[in-house]
Amino acid sequence: MDVSGQETDWRSANFRQKLVSQIEEAMRKAGVAHNKSSKDMENHVFMKAKTRVRHFHVFPIVCFGVLGVDKPGSQMHLVF
Repeated sequence: MDVSGQETDWRSANFRQKLVSQIEEAMRKAGVAHNKSSKDMENHVFMKAKTRVRHFHVFPIVCFGVLGVDKPGSQMHLVF
C-alpha cells in the first residue's frame, strides 16, 4: 500500500479540507450552531498537533466536545 501520496499526508490541503467537510457534515446532522467555523476548528487542531498520530488523536476529541457528543445520551458519530 502506497502511503506517500498527498491524500494520506495529514498536512496536505486536500486532506485537511476533507476533515473540514466532515466537521461541516457532523454539525449539519447534529443541528449544532457554533461560534467557530469548521475551518477554524480544524485549524485549531492542526496548529496544536505536531505529529500525524497526535492530529488523529486530538481531532475527534475536539469535534466531539464542540458538537456535544461527550454529553450523556448523545449518538453523534464522525467517520474518518
